[in-house]
Amino acid sequence: MSAHQKQYIVANALLTAAIHIDIYLYMPTLTDKQLVDALKAIADPTRLKILRLLKQKGCCSIGKGEGMCACDIEEQVKLSQPTISHHMGILRKAGLIHAEKQGLWMWYRRNEKSLKELGQSVNTGV
Repeated sequence: MSAHQKQYIVANALLTAAIHIDIYLYMPTLTDKQLVDALKAIADPTRLKILRLLKQKGCCSIGKGEGMCACDIEEQVKLSQPTISHHMGILRKAGLIHAEKQGLWMWYRRNEKSLKELGQSVNTGV
């Protein structure tokens, strides 16, 4: 192995270590309660399906580029409006979605920051 190759390997290892340290130092973490609430929310198959549906682009009947209004979710999941509202309330309380009133409609979208934090917490803290 040449000296240049050894320098490259050492530099790459140092850079990788620095990136990992940076991620752990600045990574937001969820409290135990937030983690439990989020995991309970996504443990339900219907809520998991709703989160996956909200990831799709261009499926909102009120013209939003992302997310869906309640009626669109109701149509896709084939559940009643009160049941959808119940599930959305749990997802919202867990911080996994944003909800916004748009005229007569309730519009929902994923909270990507919270979902990323959830993934990081599960990956590093459990």
